[in-house]
Amino acid sequence: MLLVQCGMDRCSGIRLVSRLDPVETAARICDHLEGHYLTGNALVDRLVTLRIGRDHTGNELVRAIDRPLIAEAKGGERHAMRPGPVSLDGRGPALCSDSNTVRIVAVPVFGGPVRATAKREPGTLQPDCKTCRRRLR
Repeated sequence: MLLVQCGMDRCSGIRLVSRLDPVETAARICDHLEGHYLTGNALVDRLVTLRIGRDHTGNELVRAIDRPLIAEAKGGERHAMRPGPVSLDGRGPALCSDSNTVRIVAVPVFGGPVRATAKREPGTLQPDCKTCRRRLR
């Protein structure tokens, strides 16, 4: 059993089974942090600073992406996710707003995550969000 202290006021932390893989651990911690109304950049920043048990840090739950990818908000609208750190389960800030949390989606036609572009190009998709499309130019 691992105890993760999220650092929020009046929160006892998160208890996790130690046998979880890193992606599942990141997903459960992100769900907990979203319950504290942390979104976008604030969510990823808090995830990085967490201490997981005695031996692990939150850096192990974050990866970097090098180009904008297509991601979905909870409402289903497609956005572009900005390059930079994201959680292992694919949550991070949208290109249109640092406070908007989106999740990378795998598109079955392309066999995985898809690069986001402002103009139609082969092997890419355009976001539904006009602000994201404008910032991709």
